[in-house]
Amino acid sequence: HITADFDTLASAIGLAKLWSLGLYDEDHDDEEDSIVNGPLPTYVVLPRGAHPDVQRFLSLHKHLFPIRSMKSLPGFSDSELKKAKNNNDSGDPNEGLQRVGLVDAQRRDRLGPADVLLPYAKLGVTIVDHHVDAESDIPEANNYIVE
Repeated sequence: HITADFDTLASAIGLAKLWSLGLYDEDHDDEEDSIVNGPLPTYVVLPRGAHPDVQRFLSLHKHLFPIRSMKSLPGFSDSELKKAKNNNDSGDPNEGLQRVGLVDAQRRDRLGPADVLLPYAKLGVTIVDHHVDAESDIPEANNYIVE
């Protein structure tokens, strides 16, 4: 969504909790195969803000969830992005970004400023969406969960 509603927030927090436990892919039958590189610190970013009702909810409960601003992610502050762009460096400005999960959005125009994260997801981009009729225009996506 352009602004996060409650199903977006719930999906993002659920995905973050699974990933923070090291559970990445439900397609594996062997439980050991579902843990890739172990647990990763995982954060929810709401790049275009939240619906007013969600904002009110988060004003009371944000401390309970792994929510961060995009600029607080290592390597993605304005100065770090500018430095990487000016250096024309082929290296990854954010060595720590492993995965990106997109929830409730399969189209790049719905990502807003977060689309800058996609090329840096070393282990891929996962899309979780319940809009089964939508087609994705995000070539970085390597895992789709549509339910």
